Amino acid sequence: MVKILDSKRLVRDAMSATAMKSAGELYLPKLPGQDDVAYEKYYHFNADFPLIMPEAVNAMLGMAFRKEPDAELGKLNEELLTGSNLTDFSRGVLRDVLLAGCGVLVDYSGDHAQFVKYDQQDVQKLVTVGNEVAYVKLADTRMERKGRGEWESVTEYLHYEMVDGVLECWRTDSEDKLIEEIEIRGVGGVKLDQVPFVFFSSTQLNKLDDLLPLEELAMAARKWYFWDAELSWDLFMQKAQAFVTNVEEAPNTIGGGTIWSLQGHEVQVGYIQPDPEGFEVLAAEKAVCLERMHNAAAKVLDVAGAESGKSRQARQSDQRATLAIMCETTSQGITRLLKLAAKFEAKTEEVYFDISKEFEVTQVDAQMLAKLLDATVAQQLPQQMLFEAARKTGITDLTDDEIVAKLTEEQTRKEAFSERERSATESDDTSPVLSQ
Repeated sequence: MVKILDSKRLVRDAMSATAMKSAGELYLPKLPGQDDVAYEKYYHFNADFPLIMPEAVNAMLGMAFRKEPDAELGKLNEELLTGSNLTDFSRGVLRDVLLAGCGVLVDYSGDHAQFVKYDQQDVQKLVTVGNEVAYVKLADTRMERKGRGEWESVTEYLHYEMVDGVLECWRTDSEDKLIEEIEIRGVGGVKLDQVPFVFFSSTQLNKLDDLLPLEELAMAARKWYFWDAELSWDLFMQKAQAFVTNVEEAPNTIGGGTIWSLQGHEVQVGYIQPDPEGFEVLAAEKAVCLERMHNAAAKVLDVAGAESGKSRQARQSDQRATLAIMCETTSQGITRLLKLAAKFEAKTEEVYFDISKEFEVTQVDAQMLAKLLDATVAQQLPQQMLFEAARKTGITDLTDDEIVAKLTEEQTRKEAFSERERSATESDDTSPVLSQ
């Protein structure tokens, strides 16, 4: 029976070679007639999984958080809310959005609001009315002590539901039996009028089955993994392999070290000779997979290869548009969480969060650095006026201090180069003359 891959799991697992290889036959099925020992020792073990997914995710996160997000928290304490700071928390949320999404609950069980992140697979059920959450069921897994040095994983379920304008919350066990009813009230006894949960996905909030931005790249990496295993296996099998089979059946490879017992059977024995053309076919398939993986990666990464200026511009434009949508969705979700937290803590100040959509750094090229340096040294214009003009004309978006640092670096480089040139000239002038 053909197994249908879970795309969301694949995208998550493709972030780690360990996760892919631990999944065994899920991503790398056995070949026909291959036993467990051959599979583990020579096929599965030798296959390399390309770690292009983490590179893609880190590249996109770097673009999104090149600038510090614009945020207003009012009197909310971001360390109490997130356990660290809001920028790092939002970076983690956007990382999950790039993969398969995640959910965030505003927990009101203490004396202050706290953001609790749930992986996509822990959001068991989500019901929305319009764009608002009407009901959510969350898997809450924790380690529970059973005895001295004995711990076990226990999973319970949290339920939040709006009933006639009133928020209800309860906890059940793994068999869906009620453990407790939970009453939630904010500071001053305020009742909440909405489910304090947001699911973050790629194009809109509270949508479990949204697009997976990096699914194509994960699929290409998995295909490479498969063909790398095939090629490694065939290279291992280059030596002649013994087989034994019934007369009318196809050869069944069993290995040269097997002891045969053939009494009373009508059989054939012989050797399978490897075909060099087969290796060429596998190598060609692997090359095709590499090209597909690079094509998928090119949507989020700069991959080495021939690419026209217009093609690069179109690709980067599409890349920025896709990332901008995810940044906007994530910003809206974080803002909604901040408003829920502010309502719980009875704080009325305006709160918002916005991830910058300016993904590119405009660098000063070497020639422009030289001109800026010459003009600054000659005192033709005040530094600040010159730097501001450079920013307005789009030459750079660096601050004054950053430009000064780069100018100093360029000046140091020039002086070092001149010193090397002078030393080389002096060395030539004083070199000994060899007498005949």
